[in-house]
Amino acid sequence: MPMDMTEKAVADILAQRVRFIREIRGISSETLAEKADISAVYLSRIENRWVQKVSLYVALRIAQALDVSISELTGAKELDQALDIKILQFKEDIKKHGLEDKLETIRKMLPLLG
Repeated sequence: MPMDMTEKAVADILAQRVRFIREIRGISSETLAEKADISAVYLSRIENRWVQKVSLYVALRIAQALDVSISELTGAKELDQALDIKILQFKEDIKKHGLEDKLETIRKMLPLLG
C-alpha cells in the first residue's frame, strides 16, 4: 500500500532526525540499536527510509537511547509548520476556485461525522 504524503513526511523526518541526532552525539548505528533494543538492520532501514511506519514504542526507545524527547526526535514542530503551510495552500485553492460556501458547509457537517 503506497504511503500518503503525510506518512511519507513523517517517515522522512524521522529518518533524517534519527541519523542527524545520532551523528551529532557521535553514536554508531550499532551502539544506538543496542541501546534502543532493536536490530542494527532495522535501525538502518529506518534511517534509510525503507521503513514506512515506525511504531511509537520503537520511536520512544530510540528517543530514550539518544537522550532526546519524542518531540525532538520526530520533529513535531516542523511537521506542524508543514501542515500549517498545506492548510494555507488549501484555503487559497478554495478561494481561487470560489468554493468558500462549500467549505462552510463542510465545517458545519464535521461535528455530525465525528
